[in-house]
Amino acid sequence: MAHRRNTRSKLKNNKKKRTKNSKDLKLTWRAYGALALIFAVAIILDLGFLGTLFANMLRLVVGNTYQLGAVLLGILGSYWLLFDRVFKLRTRSISKVFAYYILKNSNLR
Repeated sequence: MAHRRNTRSKLKNNKKKRTKNSKDLKLTWRAYGALALIFAVAIILDLGFLGTLFANMLRLVVGNTYQLGAVLLGILGSYWLLFDRVFKLRTRSISKVFAYYILKNSNLR
């Protein structure tokens, strides 16, 4: 007696895996860092129209302590520019600093 052949063919996975180009990612973080550093320098030195514009935009977010925000933006931008990666902080420490900043600068006294 002849054996019955299996007519079901196995599906072959012929898909090629895509690899991410890490050079593109590094270039974008360096570009973000350079832009953040330029914005921070323009805000701190109050360079012309754009410096005033960026300072006012940052002032909307952090209030009258925009110069401190500009210094922090410059530090973050230089980190992105030098190390090509995102600056990681613990969420708990960020929330404590943010809560202290809000309570210190609020008018609830």
